[in-house]
Amino acid sequence: MMSTLKRVWRTVHTAWCASFPPPYYLAPIPGAPPPPARRMILPVRSCTRRAFVALMLGCLACCTTSDPVPTEVDGEGPARVVIDTRAPDAFAAGHRAGAINLQSGWNQLRDRVRAYVPDRATPIAVRAKDAREARNVAGVLAELGYTDVVLVRPGADEATLSTLLVSELLARLADDDPPVVIDVRTAGEWATGTIDGARLVEQDAAPALVAELDPTLEYAVICEGGYRSSQLASLLRRAGFERVHNVIDGMAAWRAAR
Repeated sequence: MMSTLKRVWRTVHTAWCASFPPPYYLAPIPGAPPPPARRMILPVRSCTRRAFVALMLGCLACCTTSDPVPTEVDGEGPARVVIDTRAPDAFAAGHRAGAINLQSGWNQLRDRVRAYVPDRATPIAVRAKDAREARNVAGVLAELGYTDVVLVRPGADEATLSTLLVSELLARLADDDPPVVIDVRTAGEWATGTIDGARLVEQDAAPALVAELDPTLEYAVICEGGYRSSQLASLLRRAGFERVHNVIDGMAAWRAAR
């Protein structure tokens, strides 16, 4: 960061100094050698040092200052949606009951939260791997127009999400009562190969799918690598579906096993 600030300051300093041409540029002497490059070093070094320090401190303040977000201390309440941005394996091991697993990377949070939580007035509680990420997620939600966002205090992660490996899923599909496979990849990914009998569901259409499914059946949700499938699987669990599995290693493992 320090080297970047120095480069920025040198560029600004050079451009500013070059805007002040020496006086002899106004009346060149015939036959005289060409004037030097239009650059002038400020003689007052203490002034430039003070300016550099001020620039550095200003950039540091912009990088570290953030609006405070209150921490949820009394529980989420029945109407507060918990958005958990941890990795699928950590989410599956333990999370707040009814939480939705939306990852913060690859624009998944920005792309999915508006479909999964369409009402911007919905109270939201953020659970993340650490406080810094939680505050970043809360800031993104505020930018998207969500007006009631708090942070979940760590602990009380009593709910779990069942996971399956592709090898386990293939064995289950050979049973007399196999689970329904829901594939949440894109149509382009679907064209590269599918599991027999799987149903393709686009991510943004996933929330509407919940009302169409039979909650008494068993479902295995799969994507390319276990992240997008965790999103839909967590949404199904929030809606009251009991027998839901996230295929954690995804279609990448399915192709490798063929």
